[in-house]
Amino acid sequence: MTLCREGGRFRFIEALRRRERPKVVVCLGERHEDDYVHAFGMRGLPYKEHTLKPADQARILHIYDDKGTRLVLCPALAGAAGMCSDVLLKAMGSYISQWLAKAEFELWSTNQ
Repeated sequence: MTLCREGGRFRFIEALRRRERPKVVVCLGERHEDDYVHAFGMRGLPYKEHTLKPADQARILHIYDDKGTRLVLCPALAGAAGMCSDVLLKAMGSYISQWLAKAEFELWSTNQ
């Protein structure tokens, strides 16, 4: 991890994000939030919280925004506190879809 943080890997990831300008980057596991924010060049930026509560269990997402790229930090997929149900995953997909256009997926599917 030290090599990633202090070597060139995080700088490379940040430069790649700035060049490619993805609309959404999803990162799993809040335990590594500081590393994700560092790697994608969003240190020092505030985040906004979004609560997913499609059923009886709620999950908190942290959303960072920089120049049109949203970094969505969500709980890990597995585990008791994870995004381990179809209901939660569908709710997260529905939330993220607000930043994406259907036409972008049609273009992707025709290039396969």
